[in-house]
Amino acid sequence: MFPANLFNSPVFILLTSYSKFLINLFKKEVEAVILCPASVTACKPCLQKLKAHNIPVFLVGNDFDPEDRVGCVRVNAQMAGRLASEILCYITPAESNLVIFIGDLSILEHREKVDGFKNELLKDHYLLQTYETHDEPEVAALLTKKALREIPNIQRNLYCHR
Repeated sequence: MFPANLFNSPVFILLTSYSKFLINLFKKEVEAVILCPASVTACKPCLQKLKAHNIPVFLVGNDFDPEDRVGCVRVNAQMAGRLASEILCYITPAESNLVIFIGDLSILEHREKVDGFKNELLKDHYLLQTYETHDEPEVAALLTKKALREIPNIQRNLYCHR
């Protein structure tokens, strides 16, 4: 399907960190980019610069405005959130208080997971708070301690996504 040397060629470069590579991409006359962006806000200027240089971008994982990329492959985050909610509601007693810890709500995939979770939540379970950890273990630990201390009847079951 793909040539054996496709991913070793300068035609496609798979990147997870993009800002420091832009200048090198332009110097190497790259013809297309496969980008796996972690941050929506940090990646937007990068996509706009690539577009301005007529370099097509295909995204993996997170999606952006259709005019800034030629395509995107990603998970069904809405379904992942719904499934997590269904499982947690099944394994926790009625009247349980639940909280969500998520990386960054500016990331479309994360927002969709939270929305899916909320949409599937049973009427006898309560989502009290959504905390953003920004994928920082120290922040997650502090917020977890805060939630356990301040929220009555909180269930100690975790659904974590990174």
